Amino acid sequence: MLARPLRGAEPPTLNPIKGLFRPAFGAEFEVYTGGITGQSVGSAFKTAAQGDYGFRFTVGVLKSLSFNVNYMYSPQTRTLTEALPPVVGLPTGTVVGRAANMNIVFGNGEFDFIHMKHAVLYISPGAGFTRNGSRNLSLITPVGESSFPLAAGTAVTFNLGAGVKIYPRKHWGVRLDARDFVSGGGTGNLNPKFPGGRPLHDPTSFL
Repeated sequence: MLARPLRGAEPPTLNPIKGLFRPAFGAEFEVYTGGITGQSVGSAFKTAAQGDYGFRFTVGVLKSLSFNVNYMYSPQTRTLTEALPPVVGLPTGTVVGRAANMNIVFGNGEFDFIHMKHAVLYISPGAGFTRNGSRNLSLITPVGESSFPLAAGTAVTFNLGAGVKIYPRKHWGVRLDARDFVSGGGTGNLNPKFPGGRPLHDPTSFL
């Protein structure tokens, strides 16, 4: 939901450069939901499509330029699987690293390139941080399966979005936004917290 006053009295603006010279101070607060998916690479790296939830606060600086801060959460699961070769103290098996949720905090610039009577089309690049949480490491062998917790991993993320904001009323509206996020993965520390001490060999060396 948006809260910036409607500019419906103005004619459509198709020259976005003019909007960089006219101030339009204002603010919007939004809550939103949607869906997020990710790249899967064969059977080794799997990403599940899940819902996402978040909020955004936008401050208008010029008529066609604003800045916003965002927080987004998703219970998206990502799994990395590698074969565990036979080593001293561990039988042949599989090492599985799993992250069960994701938190993203990011900032964006928002450039409106077309103004219509009740809608604004925009492009929006940005950057921030993503945190992969609720992580664990599982060792799956013929003799059984053991799981150990892993610390959360954080990575820098960049994004590029585009969309439209529609204002059916003066003080509220809706936004349709499509956005691509790219990050280093947020692997962080892969040393598991083994109870009672560490094993003879660290299985994370194969991830």
